[in-house]
Amino acid sequence: MKINLPQWLILAAVISLIFVVPGCSIVYHHYPFKEKRDIRAIETRLQQAISNSDQMKMKVVGQVTYNEQSLPVWLVTYSNSTHPKYHAFVSAGIHGNEPAGVEAVVSLIEEISQYEKQLPLLQIEFMPLLNPWAWVRDLKWNGDATDVNRKFISMDTQESAIIKQVIDKQRYDITIDLHEDGRYDGFYSLTYDNADMKSATELASTIAQNGTPLREFKGNKGFIHVAREEFADLSLPTLAFYCRSHVTEKAYILETPFHSMFENRTALHKTGILYLIGETVK
Repeated sequence: MKINLPQWLILAAVISLIFVVPGCSIVYHHYPFKEKRDIRAIETRLQQAISNSDQMKMKVVGQVTYNEQSLPVWLVTYSNSTHPKYHAFVSAGIHGNEPAGVEAVVSLIEEISQYEKQLPLLQIEFMPLLNPWAWVRDLKWNGDATDVNRKFISMDTQESAIIKQVIDKQRYDITIDLHEDGRYDGFYSLTYDNADMKSATELASTIAQNGTPLREFKGNKGFIHVAREEFADLSLPTLAFYCRSHVTEKAYILETPFHSMFENRTALHKTGILYLIGETVK
């Protein structure tokens, strides 16, 4: 039996295949996605913060290029000692449609640049915008139609290769990667095989005190703990997973509820960063 489909339905099917079938990335990043954010505004804010502090440095550690557009990936380093006792790594924006984490890191850099009181023998490496092409367009995937946060085994994206080059040079006391979750209304953290769950539990309690709901998972409110036996067999090559496997014993993902106001999500991220780093340097 012959089935006649409307032309618009056929066209919709073809377009959907373009965006989901591997190998169609060339069409994806040539598609004229409208630019919704200006990366120059972020760069200006970071440069201003760096100029206000002798303890901060900023450099471009790589460029990502799609369709002849090249965008920078930055590393901002805060250090108050030539021999810091503690090392932390904080990142955001690996999914371009999760902007609150980027704002939280940039805002925190601005605040730290104004600190009169030094943090104790601490070095923090910030990568505030890991996926700039997607962030500019408010898209989850990069210009090759790839979820960068699922490419930390093969390392076959421009972004993951740049990130790996940075973090492989250091052993960290803690790493924190910022995300937003549109499926749940509650805040939560996730950590891989962290022997000390006290920090995750107390962070959840601190967040809840401000009236923020917490996501509940397997009886735990506000955090997910991937235990050692699960961690050993887990095939989720996220950035946090890679960090836990190679550069730290404490790797956290912070997830804020996307349905909450942008300012609230930004504040939650900053609270989580400062709390976890504070616990680390005690």
